[in-house]
Amino acid sequence: SVGVTSTVAQDFNNRVESLVQSDPKNPTPTFEKLVHLLEICRQQHSLSTTASTQPATPSIFTQRPSAVLQSNVQHPDPHQPFDQDAYLIGVHPDDWEEALNCYTVTANRCWGCGDSTHYLSDCPKRSKGTPMAPPARGPG
Repeated sequence: SVGVTSTVAQDFNNRVESLVQSDPKNPTPTFEKLVHLLEICRQQHSLSTTASTQPATPSIFTQRPSAVLQSNVQHPDPHQPFDQDAYLIGVHPDDWEEALNCYTVTANRCWGCGDSTHYLSDCPKRSKGTPMAPPARGPG
């Protein structure tokens, strides 16, 4: 658990304040975003405390595998996690709701059959000889 006065909690609060203040509309961060920020704070705290307790010249016997390389995910999701900030780059803030609605309808699914277990390029219902887009023609 994270205590209210702990270093992790203070770092987390600073990050949330920064996130909210960076947008003129001051939106409430999503639950997923808050969990992500807390996990980052915990990892940074963990890495900084283990780095200070390890000997200055680690040997093969004292080195631990990097926490970055370890994963606690049992069955990883085949799709990449959604990065809302990256998706909305270049989209006017007035159009964000429409853009996010479009994403939920079209992302992480095959556009051919609508199945969410694969993309169009891997669609079992699409014949392999059919191109995904008709060839472009020049003017005239």
